[in-house]
Amino acid sequence: MSCPQVGWFAAPWPIVPLDDKTFPTVFLPAQLGYYAAALLVTFPGTYYIRIALLPLWLFLVIRLGTLDVSEGDPKRNAENMGTMTWACIISFRMIVWAFAKKHYTRVGKGRDPSKSRPISQVFWDAGDLCFNFRGIGWDWSKRYATIKPVPYLPSDPKRRTRAFIWYNFTGYIRTGLIFEAAHYLNAHLFAEDFLVPIPLAVKRYIQVMLYPIAAYGSLEAEHRIFQLIAVLIFRQDPDEWPPLYNAPWRSTSLSELWNVRWHQAFRDMLGNTGGAALGYPLGRVGYVLGAFIASGVYHDIGIWSIQRERGMCCFLSPVFILNGVGVVLEHLFTKVTGRRVGGVAGWLWLVAWASVCLLLTFDTPCMRLVYQSIEVNWFTRPVHITRTIVTALLGLIS
Repeated sequence: MSCPQVGWFAAPWPIVPLDDKTFPTVFLPAQLGYYAAALLVTFPGTYYIRIALLPLWLFLVIRLGTLDVSEGDPKRNAENMGTMTWACIISFRMIVWAFAKKHYTRVGKGRDPSKSRPISQVFWDAGDLCFNFRGIGWDWSKRYATIKPVPYLPSDPKRRTRAFIWYNFTGYIRTGLIFEAAHYLNAHLFAEDFLVPIPLAVKRYIQVMLYPIAAYGSLEAEHRIFQLIAVLIFRQDPDEWPPLYNAPWRSTSLSELWNVRWHQAFRDMLGNTGGAALGYPLGRVGYVLGAFIASGVYHDIGIWSIQRERGMCCFLSPVFILNGVGVVLEHLFTKVTGRRVGGVAGWLWLVAWASVCLLLTFDTPCMRLVYQSIEVNWFTRPVHITRTIVTALLGLIS
């Protein structure tokens, strides 16, 4: 959809820079509230305390919407996306934790849940929960960690760690190059001085299909960095860091893509917010659509953060809602025919449905804004990093 001069949901409050004044008064309280929520949900008998504190926690997070990390530079507005998507994530997770009837228990690393935890472990568990989106090593979401650890890593601990580091370092280079290639093609294919004549319809299709490829490359490369940091610096076990994706290009249905092969990092928070809200009155169909609506809201908040003062002019929600509709149609097909969607026909259906969803939702101005939201991830661009380092070194030598 095209962007008007004034968009939807313009920020009703003044935008202030993140500095030495707003960091301790705006940014830090929201993070402390998030940590407090993670701490409380690991203790039994805290349900009503969590419910009572939820409005305060959400208020602290909403205040993050006033912060600007771009230092007043319009070209850096996309950097605000990180702050606002994080605000959305911790809001969703605090809602889930507040309404969790049973407290969370960490069961990994040979834990005995029947024994009391030392105070240091209590704080470490809360910290782990804050950044453990898939519930790996916890009792609450084993089914969300659907991607198994790399199967061919050696069993010997030292060799296993070395193999894991090499596997993820080369994986970072590979997926980072995928992201950079998609970003490069998009930047040059649609530049005004691009001389090769390409039909407009073909260019539009290439543009929208490059976006999920770029998103995959960026997120996968980012996850590889986190894996390396966790194992190298924090000495975590490689089994605690299974792959983020499971070869999404091999999907032969929308259900397989979103349920197994695309990343499952937000499955718990989306299913227990939007999915639970619509699933209660509408059953399975409501759960599926509610989860996709919540995903759309999450992505829309990220886009909104880029141009808060003007308001939104590009919405990602329709793409996710239409994918949810496609998943429901697959379940209906299975119910009517007794056969699952799959095989070559399923792959063609998946590509066709995804293509239509993207083409119906995004025009070229909107796509420029969407690409702006991911191109700021400079640390997932190995060529860019290498060129920057080499240029700096040559500058020092000269």
